[in-house]
Amino acid sequence: MSITFIEDNSRSASLNYKGERSYSRSYIAESTTAVSEYDVLTAFNSSVAILSTHPDDSFIRLKEIKVDEGEDAYNWRVTTEYGLLDQDEQEENQTPTARRTKKTWTFTTKTKVLDRDINDDVIQNSANDFFQDGVEVTVYLAVLQVQKNISDGNFDPATFWSYAGKCNASTFMGAEAGQVQFVPKQAVFTPDEEYGDYWEVSYEFVFDPDGHDTVSLLDQGFNKLDGSGKVQILDDNDEPVADPRLLDGSGGELADGASPVFLEFEVIELLDFSVFGVA
Repeated sequence: MSITFIEDNSRSASLNYKGERSYSRSYIAESTTAVSEYDVLTAFNSSVAILSTHPDDSFIRLKEIKVDEGEDAYNWRVTTEYGLLDQDEQEENQTPTARRTKKTWTFTTKTKVLDRDINDDVIQNSANDFFQDGVEVTVYLAVLQVQKNISDGNFDPATFWSYAGKCNASTFMGAEAGQVQFVPKQAVFTPDEEYGDYWEVSYEFVFDPDGHDTVSLLDQGFNKLDGSGKVQILDDNDEPVADPRLLDGSGGELADGASPVFLEFEVIELLDFSVFGVA
C-alpha cells in the first residue's frame, strides 16, 4: 500500500473578534490499492502530526484532520484545521511537570494580644497597670497557596521537611525577612508511563506583618539584679512581692512613670526561600 498526498491549493484563513487566527488546508490522497479511511488518516498523521505548528504561523497548531472518500477507495480528500489552543488544551498537551504553577491567595486569622494601640500608646489602666486579661483582636493574614508538579528525580522530601515552619531570610514577594512562614501541605506521588513519574506538591506561604520569627515579652518578674547578682524584689514590708514587677530591660526595677520594656527573642530559623522559585 502506497498513499500519496498532494495539496490541492484549497486554503482558507479567518480572524475573529478576539484576534484568534484559524486556517484550513486540503489535500488529495491517491493510493495504489484500495484503502480505508483509517489507513488514510494514520498515513497522513504520520507525515503531518496532530498539534504540529502551521507551516506559516508558528503560534497555531493542527487541531483536526478530516478524511472523506472520493470516487472510490483509491481516492480520498483530506482536510486539515488549524487553530489556537486554549489554556486547557495547552495544559492537556504538556508534560505534567511543564504545566504552569497554580497560585491561590486566601486568608487565615490569628488572635493577637495587644500591648499598644494604633497610636503606639501602651495599653494600661489609669494606675499604669496592665489589664489582667489583656486586649485581644483578630488579625487577618494573607496566605499564598501553591500547587505544582515536580519530576520524581527532582523532588527532595528533605527540603520540605527542613523548611517546614521556617521563615524567609530576605525580602520575599515584598515581605521583609521573618514575615513569611513556609507551611508544607502534601506531596502525592503520581506514576506516569508516558512522561515519567512525578509528584503533585502543594504548600503555603503565610504572611504576617508582625513577623513569625520573633516573640515580644513584657520584661517583668519576681527578681532583679543588683551589684551582688540576682535578688528577690521585696514589698514595703520586706516580703517577696506576690505579683511580678516591671523591669527596665537591664534587670532593674522599672522607674515610676517609665514606659514598660518588651524583650524580643528570635524563635524561628530564617532560610533562603529562592529555592521554591515562587515570585
